[in-house]
Amino acid sequence: MKQPMRILLLTAFLLGGGGLSAQVGPAERILKERARGVTNDVSQRSGNPNYTPPAKGRPAAPPAAAPAAVRLPELTEAQRKAARQLRQDLEAVAAGKEKTPTQTLTQDLLQAASGPRAPGLNALMAVASDLAAVWGAQKWTGAQQEAFVEGVIHLLNSDLPPAAAQLALRQAEALLEKSGAPGAEARRLAGSLKQLNQGR
Repeated sequence: MKQPMRILLLTAFLLGGGGLSAQVGPAERILKERARGVTNDVSQRSGNPNYTPPAKGRPAAPPAAAPAAVRLPELTEAQRKAARQLRQDLEAVAAGKEKTPTQTLTQDLLQAASGPRAPGLNALMAVASDLAAVWGAQKWTGAQQEAFVEGVIHLLNSDLPPAAAQLALRQAEALLEKSGAPGAEARRLAGSLKQLNQGR
């Protein structure tokens, strides 16, 4: 009688333990997986000096787009014609063929000026006088002469955006440094060109 009772109790105990392990099993698995994740996280941080934990909350904003490079616009046909005339008169001044260089070059600059806020006459006369002093001493190539004159034409355009005007001025200053003209005269012309750029 005792033997069947023991078997019955043992069976009930095993069935009860089996049910308990079935209930505890998933929880144990979850705890083990979480513990494994923590271990992996710690090993990633300790083994990788560049490790950064995953971001929490809202995702970071995308980086701002880089600003477009500033470029000078193409000269219009009227501006190209003014540049050719100015260069031609500068060559005449350098050759000593022009009796009133400042007056002639001022007239060229007046005709080349464009936009609603044209530079004042005094500013144009200063540029004309300084151009006449520098042009005979410069040692630019033909391409550099053309680039410098085009830069002057750009600076006479009051509609040119400020960033583009600054670019034109920097390019003119860089060419003046390589012009071979006496330093004082080159600096004076750079200052006169800078005056054209005021008030933008």
